[in-house]
Order: sequence, then structure tokens, then C-alpha cells
Amino acid sequence: MRRTAYKTFGRQFDPSALAGFMNARGITIYGLAFEVGGSQQTVRKWLASSATPRPGTLLMICSVLKCRLDDLAPKVVAAPSIPAPRIHDRRDKPARAAYFQKGRA
Repeated sequence: MRRTAYKTFGRQFDPSALAGFMNARGITIYGLAFEVGGSQQTVRKWLASSATPRPGTLLMICSVLKCRLDDLAPKVVAAPSIPAPRIHDRRDKPARAAYFQKGRA
């Protein structure tokens, strides 16, 4: 299952949670689309993980389903940072021009 991240907010949308809350509340795809002012196709895309609701729409979904934002888009735990690989500096090797200046050519 593919989850889509809201990088700005540090959250990740979970379509399976959306489907679970829709089933628990007895709300259909048409009903959710009507309540949030979208189309049925858009809600199907959310459930199929091919699209994610915009942040404002996500808040409307939470109010319709009577759930918290953390239920549908939990915060992403940041992975520990890995140090960047060392990039070789020009000073590590003599410049080509210096090779020719020494009369080796």
C-alpha cells in the first residue's frame, strides 16, 4: 500500500484508515463526496492511493467522519539522518595543469 506524505505538515495520508472510518460510520463514496464538495471519482482516487486530499479537504473529511486528523494522516516519524558521503575535493589530486607545468608532458 502506498501512502502519500504531506511533507509540509510532517504527516502521511492513510487511505486504509479512510476506508475503515467510512465503513464504521456507514458513509458511502457518494455520501463523502457530497459532504466535502468533491466528486465520487476523487474519493475513489483517495481510496486507491492514486491521489490525496488537500489539507483543507482533509479537515472537512475529519469533521464528516468525526475523527481526528491523526487518525487519517498520522505524523511521520523522522528517520535518523545519515551523514552525506564525502565528496573528493580538488586538493586531493594534483590539477592537470600542474602536471603539465612541471615539464612532464
